[in-house]
Amino acid sequence: MVKFEDYLRSKTNNSIKTLSSFCGIKKTENPKWKGWAILNELKRKGMPLCSEHLDILVYNFYSLKYISGKLYL
Repeated sequence: MVKFEDYLRSKTNNSIKTLSSFCGIKKTENPKWKGWAILNELKRKGMPLCSEHLDILVYNFYSLKYISGKLYL
């Protein structure tokens, strides 16, 4: 089985960070992800699309995917 750290790295390294796709999380597939509200707020304030809260949400998103066995590498 793939280690979680490797799985997370494969999903987030060199990934697009926009308002419709962030670190491999697509808004069309995951519209209820809480990160979209943070991204919209950062954009509204003219700030870069990065924050500690987003990092935690991305980590948690992929933790759940990994634990549930939905490994789409």
